[in-house]
Amino acid sequence: MKMKHKSVRLTLATFTAVIVSMLMLSAPASATSYGDCTLGNVCLYKDTGGGGGIKLYGGHEDQYTGNFLNCTWNPAVGCAVDNNASSVYNHGSSSNVMLYSSASYGGSNFSATRGWAYNLSAVGFNDVATSHKWY
Repeated sequence: MKMKHKSVRLTLATFTAVIVSMLMLSAPASATSYGDCTLGNVCLYKDTGGGGGIKLYGGHEDQYTGNFLNCTWNPAVGCAVDNNASSVYNHGSSSNVMLYSSASYGGSNFSATRGWAYNLSAVGFNDVATSHKWY
């Protein structure tokens, strides 16, 4: 009995498209952690526990601008840093950091002790920080 074989031919473009789509589906999402905060910085995170995206600051910041790096996109809140931080880690080398709810160091505040990380919801400062100053 003779069997007929059908050959399947993939063009290089089709093969490349298949491989790329497989890699995109299997690649893990970028994750952040407190370990991503380098010495000398205060780091704000989009989510609790140091997750969701990170923004590093080495000096005073009188008004947060820009977006979290490696941000986990959520259309309801976006990735902007201002009024969107849910955790903070003070990895400063010698100072504490005061977070403020308004620009130019105004409004209510929360002190982040050097060497400590905080979930801001636990201290009543979730999605509130707008500026900070080392002291």
